[in-house]
Amino acid sequence: MTSDADDSGTRRQPDATAREAYFVGGGIASLAGAAFLVRDGAMPGENVTVLEKLDVMGGALDGSGTPEEGYVIRGGRMFNYPTYECTWNLLETIPSLEDRDRSIKDVMDEFNERNPTYAIARLMGDDQEVLDVSSYGLEMEHRFSLLQLVLTPETQLGETRIEEWFSESFFETTLWYIWATTFAFQPWHSVAEMRRYMHRFMHEFPRLNTMEGSTGSSTTSTTRSFAPSGDGSKSTVSSSRATVR
Repeated sequence: MTSDADDSGTRRQPDATAREAYFVGGGIASLAGAAFLVRDGAMPGENVTVLEKLDVMGGALDGSGTPEEGYVIRGGRMFNYPTYECTWNLLETIPSLEDRDRSIKDVMDEFNERNPTYAIARLMGDDQEVLDVSSYGLEMEHRFSLLQLVLTPETQLGETRIEEWFSESFFETTLWYIWATTFAFQPWHSVAEMRRYMHRFMHEFPRLNTMEGSTGSSTTSTTRSFAPSGDGSKSTVSSSRATVR
C-alpha cells in the first residue's frame, strides 16, 4: 500500500503530467481554463479534454464566414483597456494562426491602432435617423441614484432589481438605452450586477456615446443600440463598426 504523504506527513500533489483534466462545454471559459492549465500548470496538452456537443468550439464566440461575404457570430464581446487583465495576459502568450511569431494580442493591438473605434450612430429613431447622444439625458434624481448605487455595498442590495432602484423616467434616458444594449441589461435584472459593471467600466462613462474605449479583432467588432419607437417598442439596430479582413 502506498501513501500520498511524505515522511513529514505533508500530502503530495500528483505531478501535472500524471493528471487529466476535463472541461464540459467548449466556450471561452473552458478554452481559457485549458490554456492556463497548459501554460501555468505545466499539464501536457494531450492530458486536457474539452467536451463540446457542437462541431465548432467557442461557445457564443463561434464565428464563421469569409472576408468577402462577412461573418456571423452568436455573441459579440467587447474588449477594453484597462479591464480584462487576465484575458490580455493570456492572449499575449497565444500565437496568432497567421503568424506564429506574433501573439494574438499583438495582432489585435495592430488592428485597433489601424481601426480605432468611433461610433457615428449609437441610437436610431423611428425613421432610421441617427439620434444625437452627446447628452445622456439624465436628471438630477438619476445622477443621485447612480451615485448611490456605486457607493452602496453589494451586500445591502440583496435581490433588488434595476427597475426597483431607479425611477421610471430613468428608463427613457439615452444613457439607459446605450447601457442596456451595450451590456445586455433589462430592467428586471439584478441591480447588484449593474453596480459591478459600473465599477468595472466607470472609465467608459464619458465616451459610451462613441465607444472610443472599446477594442476588437479583425473578424468582428460591433455595438448595437436601440432607440424608443412611438409605440413604446424599440426600433432597429445601429453599429459602431463592422469589419472586415
